[in-house]
Amino acid sequence: MAENSTCEYLSGICYTCQKCLRCFKLSQENSCKCQKTILSRVKKPQYDQQIYQQAFTPNQNFPKLNNYLLDINTKFGYNSNFEKCFSYTTCNACNSKLQQLKDNDKKLQKKIQKVKNDDNYNDKSDNIVDDDYDDDGNYEEENNNNDKEIIIIEEIKKYNWLLKKMIQKRLQQKL
Repeated sequence: MAENSTCEYLSGICYTCQKCLRCFKLSQENSCKCQKTILSRVKKPQYDQQIYQQAFTPNQNFPKLNNYLLDINTKFGYNSNFEKCFSYTTCNACNSKLQQLKDNDKKLQKKIQKVKNDDNYNDKSDNIVDDDYDDDGNYEEENNNNDKEIIIIEEIKKYNWLLKKMIQKRLQQKL
């Protein structure tokens, strides 16, 4: 399939690399004769011939994964609607890549949650440590951790904002 041309996604090919999921050849290089509209599973697939069915849900908070899928959608010209749920299939290698992106997003969410929990803990305490006097005898606040937390939160807000803008821009291009 050519880049930037509009086409419907066929469930018999990998969504991200367009490998045929019957003969496991790249459909861009060799136009195989396999029927790609129907997905069939093999009872005992050979090594590296596992097929994974995925579902996209628009309300999930996986910005890296969603951005990657949006880029693939644009690259191959699929008409996937990212405002609604849709399903797609992937090969073994692409599923691994998607899982890594999803895991990275989960780690980022855990960091955010930890920052929120730390903020709640810090709000309950005075945030001033008795041992932190400066030369003048004044208190110094602990800002090292708070600065890192603020930077992480700002990066996440910026990334989410960019992702929303990209989705809006691409949806407007289709109209």
